[in-house]
Amino acid sequence: ERHAILNDISTYASFIGHNYNYLTQLCDLSADFQNVEVKFGWMYKTLDENGIERKINYIVWSDVFLCQECGSEVVFFEQFVDFQSGEMKSTSNCPSCNALITKTSLKGCWITKYDDLLGANIRVLKQVPVLIRYYVGSSQLEKKPDEWDFSLIKKIDNTSISAWVPINKLPVGDNTNQPIKSHGITHSHMFFTRRNLIALSMLWQIAAEKESIFWLFELLGGIRVWSRRSIFLTKAWKQGGTGAFKPSTTGILYIPSISGERNVFNSFSERQSKAFTFAKSLPKNHIPSISSSSSSGDLRNIPSNSIDYVFVDPPFGGNLMYSELNLVYEPWLRVLTDPKYEAICNKSQNKDNLFYTNEMTKCFSEINRVLKPGRWLTVEFHNSKNSIWNSIQESLHSGGFVVADV
Repeated sequence: ERHAILNDISTYASFIGHNYNYLTQLCDLSADFQNVEVKFGWMYKTLDENGIERKINYIVWSDVFLCQECGSEVVFFEQFVDFQSGEMKSTSNCPSCNALITKTSLKGCWITKYDDLLGANIRVLKQVPVLIRYYVGSSQLEKKPDEWDFSLIKKIDNTSISAWVPINKLPVGDNTNQPIKSHGITHSHMFFTRRNLIALSMLWQIAAEKESIFWLFELLGGIRVWSRRSIFLTKAWKQGGTGAFKPSTTGILYIPSISGERNVFNSFSERQSKAFTFAKSLPKNHIPSISSSSSSGDLRNIPSNSIDYVFVDPPFGGNLMYSELNLVYEPWLRVLTDPKYEAICNKSQNKDNLFYTNEMTKCFSEINRVLKPGRWLTVEFHNSKNSIWNSIQESLHSGGFVVADV
């Protein structure tokens, strides 16, 4: 039986590692979760063509732009999606003046609205619902949003959020500047529609009150498809099936011009059934792994010459801005990654190749110290830049290691 120490500077990464390697008593909160859906299920309702209330599977949202010629509104989904094939068109015509338009030629349609969580007016890019997919028995039908749907959205916007919601301002960063500039998203809660934020916060409150780390883990796992970063694939939508959604793209914080709003209660219900199966597969070690959140450049709590083997997957230079990307998730954990010692190349944080090399040298030096004599380190690494490869080679050598095999 192996005794493992898991370490990452990211609090969310440490949280994931813990839940994959620690056997917990999984409490069944399905009845509590169901009660939340009973109370807030009205948010995911629509009327069919006969006026019968139906449950929504998902809603498609589109960015709204302004024509460069006449200044009228252009709904991106309506003008740039071929409704027969689902193909995305590179050019279209303004619905008002018929001028030739491209996405790059359009200007953003910015609106000002009140954010009750911030207690202030905010300036955001206008987005509108353009398609609703709903259930009729086991089948699904589609409709364009009507007055009833717009009234429901207004009611949701005016519904107070009674559960706790994390409100963290996005710092200036290489990735955080993306949603700030494109959509006016300045705080972590703005990555969600009002409807999904209410649903997520209520489910989170149940898991938190029951002190169920595992269900908090499962809720965080759903954020990639519940946030406004969820991508609606128009071509897959027309091809049918369930593949019309793609989780948020890894490595960026962009909000897509056509995004999908999933029914959180439906989606989480599916996650719950899979979660029980997953929990049964967790390791049943007598001595669980130790989870730690810190820089590998400071392993002071681990004695020298005490570790048999190390596997490390270090940051890939400037490819991923981990602490910035995790600002969608970590605010829910209430503990954010400290970026001070984060070994990356980041212009906003004034971190260059030299900083990256120095931090990686600290990490490899500490790993060398804790390893028993003659034992091995495996480094998983890839980068397309020669300068970053040179940094890794230099830091390995400076840390006391010799590369035996690649």
